[in-house]
Amino acid sequence: RIYDKKRSHFDYPMRKEFHKIIFSILCQIALTALIKLIVLVTLEQRDELKFSLKNCTLTNNKEVNNEVISRIDQFEDKMLIRRLIGGILMVIIVVFFFYYTVVFCGIYIKTQKNWLFSGIWSLFWNWVIFAPIYIMVISFLENKKADSYHPLVYYLKKLFFF
Repeated sequence: RIYDKKRSHFDYPMRKEFHKIIFSILCQIALTALIKLIVLVTLEQRDELKFSLKNCTLTNNKEVNNEVISRIDQFEDKMLIRRLIGGILMVIIVVFFFYYTVVFCGIYIKTQKNWLFSGIWSLFWNWVIFAPIYIMVISFLENKKADSYHPLVYYLKKLFFF
C-alpha cells in the first residue's frame, strides 16, 4: 500500500480502505452513544420534571415564581455531575484523537492526503447516507406509534449519533 501510486487519489479510500471508513464510523457511533448515555435525560426523569412543573402555579403570565425556578435548579443540580463527566470524557477523546492524528501524520507524511480523503468519505457516509436513513426510521416509528414520547422513539431521538 505504501508504494501504491494511486494512494493520494480521492477515490483510493473508497476502493481500497472502505472497511477502515466503516470502522471509523462505528467507532464514532460508539463514542457518541457512550457520551449521550452518560448525559441522557430518561423519559421517567422528563415526565417527573414535567409533572412537578405542572403542579406549580404561575403568578403572572410573564413571571415565573420561585417554586418553578427551584424545581428546575434541583433538576439541573442532579444533571450537573453527569454533564461534567460527559464533558471531561469528550475533552479526553478529542485530545487523544487529535494527538494521535498529528503524531501519525507527522511520522508518515505521505498519509496526510489519504487521512483527509478518508475523513471526507466518512462525513459523506455519515451525513448523506446513514443520517437520513436513521431519520427516516425514527420518522416511520414515530408515525407508526403516533407518539413522540413513546420510549423507543424518545430514546432513538435522544441517542441520535450522526
